[in-house]
Amino acid sequence: MKREFRATIAKRYSLRRHMMAMILAMVALGAVATSSLRDAGLESMGARYPVVVLVAYAGFLAFVWIWIRYFIMDRADHPPVPAAAVAAFAAMPPRREGESNVGDIAEAAGEVTDATVGGSFDLGDGEGAVVLIVIGIVVAVVMGLGAYAIWEAPAILGDAVFHAALGAAVQRSVSRADTDHWLNSIWRSTWWMLLTALVLALVAGWMLDWHCDGATTAIDALQCGG
Repeated sequence: MKREFRATIAKRYSLRRHMMAMILAMVALGAVATSSLRDAGLESMGARYPVVVLVAYAGFLAFVWIWIRYFIMDRADHPPVPAAAVAAFAAMPPRREGESNVGDIAEAAGEVTDATVGGSFDLGDGEGAVVLIVIGIVVAVVMGLGAYAIWEAPAILGDAVFHAALGAAVQRSVSRADTDHWLNSIWRSTWWMLLTALVLALVAGWMLDWHCDGATTAIDALQCGG
């Protein structure tokens, strides 16, 4: 039933393109966040990058909400949720107290983008290669996560729309509608990507701080020399 609904959504909308647009917007938000945090005095990359990831993921959740609310649910031609799905949903047991229904974070490495464009870098006696390796790993992992999210967009976004529409269909019972919210669906699909990006940001930021004490950007770390 969910698969049929998801397939219908995928036929009507270019979900991979929509996901790509959300990811690009998320990266842009991360770039703005890292610049703003640095200007505000948070100069350590090891401390700043994980915060940037959190801000970017929160932005991703906002983008998904806007997409569902205004692009899908407000359109007259969005497919209805099957009645059988509403009945099955209403029969589900309520969520127990204390269960998590949302997580904050996403994948953006703001400064990594800056570090890969323009300029000539003094790699010193080879220590700069450490920075290049770190940046290379970050770029590869981030691109891999982004590519995976885009490829799986029909499943990720399709499930989110399904639960959003299902919640709207049974909104007479607010507690039931809250049991399997679209936010839970997104979290179940993306938590491991969030965790990967967060760990990567923490480790990469710490290594860049360690390589060049006082550097506030990846470019500064590259130019630190050896």
